[in-house]
Amino acid sequence: MNRLFFLTLILNCIVAEAVAQMPFRLEVNADSPFLLSQVLISYTDSSGGREERLQATEKGGYRISGAIVEPQEAYLTIFFRWGKKDEKEMNASFLLTDGDTKINFRGMFAPLDIRGDPAVLDFQRLELEAFKRSPARRTLMSQLTEALNRNDTLLAAQLAKQSDSLKRREQAMRYEEYLRGGPQDRLAALAFVKSIPDFISDFTYYKELSLRLPEKARSYPSVKDVLTMLERGFNLVVGVKAPDFVQKNNQGKPIRLSAFRGKWVLVDFWASWCRPCRQENPGLVRIYKKHRRSDFQIVGVALERPGDRRRWLEAIRKDQLSWINVTDFRYWDNEAARLFLIRSVPTRVLIDPDGIIKNVNMTNDQLELFLQSLPPRR
Repeated sequence: MNRLFFLTLILNCIVAEAVAQMPFRLEVNADSPFLLSQVLISYTDSSGGREERLQATEKGGYRISGAIVEPQEAYLTIFFRWGKKDEKEMNASFLLTDGDTKINFRGMFAPLDIRGDPAVLDFQRLELEAFKRSPARRTLMSQLTEALNRNDTLLAAQLAKQSDSLKRREQAMRYEEYLRGGPQDRLAALAFVKSIPDFISDFTYYKELSLRLPEKARSYPSVKDVLTMLERGFNLVVGVKAPDFVQKNNQGKPIRLSAFRGKWVLVDFWASWCRPCRQENPGLVRIYKKHRRSDFQIVGVALERPGDRRRWLEAIRKDQLSWINVTDFRYWDNEAARLFLIRSVPTRVLIDPDGIIKNVNMTNDQLELFLQSLPPRR
């Protein structure tokens, strides 16, 4: 999971406003010997986060058409077969924009072959560059491996956090450089969002950077959200006191966040309709069961639509979420999500026993290392 301390605005599912619709058409095919059996897409339209199943074509491919309110990072789940082998699954992201986009699947470990607007290709190039480890990151990963070999879980957790933070900082700098070089119109807004680092010491700098965006890009919901938070001088970083909230759990009992003071709490913002969230759940369940302890609790806050109680309860049952689960069925207007300024799910916030935010969007691996580093309960 690639996540930010400042704000998880990298469009797993973005809050959309009532703006002009942008029609799109997407077609997915596969190179021989691969055969596609199903393709799903997660994206955001004017009604919020969506997951759609692409329709099969006569030639063995899949296609979909729809409308979005701004170019965005969308997520594909591709199910495929190879010869007589069992069905496999691959997840990938791409820039979904208006017009026609064609994607060719070339195998589990090969980049997607994408044809479309030049901005789509720029996004793919920038994301592939993010996988390349800088000398500093290679050093951290080498130290992390050594720490794990020595069973030094405390050091390993610190190194994993440093490596992830450095990766995000390098990615932010890459997108900032792209913006200064004259961005493609359809990638400008997302590039600006991704250029925001974990911690901002100079808010004016990023306000000025936003002026480099094309006028249309500045009107998009994601950019407006960032500019609003820059105006407020907001930073969701280590040291900030977590806001308190009360919501009802799946038995109808009111649950107050501050009632867990004295424990480490992972607030997991998710939704039953959010496929990336559901894909993260099995790993989180495994960690929770393996490292169950009296001073650690997970509070799942679901951004569910009004009337979706049955769907929410079914997701809790199916995913085996045995921790605290709450919602107010107000979708993106969820009170807790608004207090934490959540603009994307999944988003995780780690809060210490004193109610102070200590981390945002830990991966499952980082969470497990952190729990291993905690001293035994006396």
